[in-house]
Amino acid sequence: MATHMKALVDKVTIEPSLLTPLPESVAVALKRQATALQERLPLLDAELGLVYPPIDVLPVLMETPGNVGAIHARMSLKSFAGITRIAVEMFAPSLIALADNQDLLDGTLAHEFLHYVWSTLRIAQWRALGHPDVLDLSASPDYEALDENYKSLDHAAQVPVEGWLTPRLQCLMMRAEDETSDESRSLQESIVDGWVLRDLPSRPLSLRCKFNGKLAIDAGIVKRAQELGLVLTAGAIPHR
Repeated sequence: MATHMKALVDKVTIEPSLLTPLPESVAVALKRQATALQERLPLLDAELGLVYPPIDVLPVLMETPGNVGAIHARMSLKSFAGITRIAVEMFAPSLIALADNQDLLDGTLAHEFLHYVWSTLRIAQWRALGHPDVLDLSASPDYEALDENYKSLDHAAQVPVEGWLTPRLQCLMMRAEDETSDESRSLQESIVDGWVLRDLPSRPLSLRCKFNGKLAIDAGIVKRAQELGLVLTAGAIPHR
């Protein structure tokens, strides 16, 4: 029996499957993992000393150019009650496949957190300089082509790990970023078996996202940056 997903409340939301309803077994697994992620976030908040952004779970596989592997998560914008915030999108095939590897899940979340901090500080810098809120989460054509420079392009939109991630999260992020490791390959194989071969929803990856308007940003991120000595009106935001 196919099942339409319903949203969870609070920090983790499962978006409805607009392409086609998910099989009931997949929908149950997805809800179970989203609930576990919801329960995990307070522990991650405590470790970071900051609040992790909202997470939208999309019941779809993002098809990458050249089929280099599944994208597990990315930055997004989330609007609710007239307020737009920077958020994280996580894709259902990855969340389900990560059920047995909490370390890689934490590493993936840590990777996206560095993007979240960088984007937050970018908006704060624009405000400090007297500019309107503009956030362009689009990537360059080089990134969409996933050429040999994509990692450096990705890191250019992340803050350095120092002052933002604990040593544990730094290590787990490095594991999650190592696409050649046995555990990363096993994760990709699990996604293929559990999602691709079952012909579940997929769509081409889009890295185009630009916002002009008013964004709510986390003052705790700005405060931490100031404690680390960052002057928002002087120079570019540091990156990895």
